[in-house]
Amino acid sequence: MSHVDIVLDDGFGSGFPLKGREIDAVVLFADISAFSTRTADMSPVETLVYVQNFFAWITAEALNGRPGIVDKYIGDEVMVVFSKEFGSADPFADAVVAAAAMSRFDVHAYRPHMGIASGPVIVGYAGTPARYNVSVFGAPVALASSVRRRSSSGGLRPGRLLDHCLPGGGLG
Repeated sequence: MSHVDIVLDDGFGSGFPLKGREIDAVVLFADISAFSTRTADMSPVETLVYVQNFFAWITAEALNGRPGIVDKYIGDEVMVVFSKEFGSADPFADAVVAAAAMSRFDVHAYRPHMGIASGPVIVGYAGTPARYNVSVFGAPVALASSVRRRSSSGGLRPGRLLDHCLPGGGLG
């Protein structure tokens, strides 16, 4: 796996740091089904409460006891990364079990759309000297997001699909 720690010229005479480390990871995206429709008549405060409840539920239920790292929240969407680097013995199994938990223990009827992809990613700084964040970049991020979007178009229903993928339909 590669590592980068350099300063690049921004083309205007200033430098910006480029720092990151490549790791193998599994990326899980999830969002709330029909979010726009569900929140159309909510006030901004009610929408915030609704989204925060979704994020709290994902953390409490789906990630409970699993070494997933929440990389970011984007609107009603969450991106979670599983890796041996973050303490997961089997990152893919942890992501699938988390997705199954989101599907099966959905007492609030969020019916999340989900996408999972694995492969090499880079954990690195993104932003400007005014504000940096650390995030994960690479093909698995784009693929997991794409699969999540496709699941929202009516194709995949993770709960039914996972019944066939996990031994005995169990959650592990």
